[in-house]
Amino acid sequence: MHPPEIRARARQVHRAGGSVADAAGAVGLPYRTVWHWCNDRPEARQRGTELRCFRCRDGLDGPADPAAYAYLLGLYLGDGHLVTTARVPVLRIYCAAAWPGLVDACDLAMRAVLATTVQRVRKQGCVGVQSYGRHWPCLFPQHGPGRKHERRIGLADWQREIVQRQPGDFLRGLFHSDGCRVDNRVTVRGADRTSTRATTSATSPPTSWVSASGHST
Repeated sequence: MHPPEIRARARQVHRAGGSVADAAGAVGLPYRTVWHWCNDRPEARQRGTELRCFRCRDGLDGPADPAAYAYLLGLYLGDGHLVTTARVPVLRIYCAAAWPGLVDACDLAMRAVLATTVQRVRKQGCVGVQSYGRHWPCLFPQHGPGRKHERRIGLADWQREIVQRQPGDFLRGLFHSDGCRVDNRVTVRGADRTSTRATTSATSPPTSWVSASGHST
């Protein structure tokens, strides 16, 4: 099966007025294959996560729910990982079992962004919220060999645009997965004062973002 972006490119050339031969030449595939896409089945049959992937689906410029994506991105970068060596990639995010509301929020975010089904795997002290889908790697290009906190992590330009529009949701995901809130109590001139601080782990990649060009952000 050819990638959806190849089929989309061929149909785009054909819809713009090009012949089937022009479309076939644009993607470097046999005439009969492209003729089938443009005539017998002008829209490719799409199943599961392929139907909802805003990075691959023709005509989608971004996530249907940008806030949910920004929140899920924060969760993933904090305490999640993406397994791409399996037959079907799986996104897993570990949530503290003591906070069932967090587990529910993670589940809802996965469904809002891409997932058609979500599983909850109970472990000692935590719940692994996971979803299988071939297109999770499209949405989280930070996946790679090794642990995230041991390598440089940067946001893609399109991710940065989403985070800039939804900074609160992104930070909420970071704090929910790998952060904490503490009350700092001090005494100043005999008066007790309390200030609240929210932090993420010092070893977590969100503390020092690196752009694709290598500049710290």
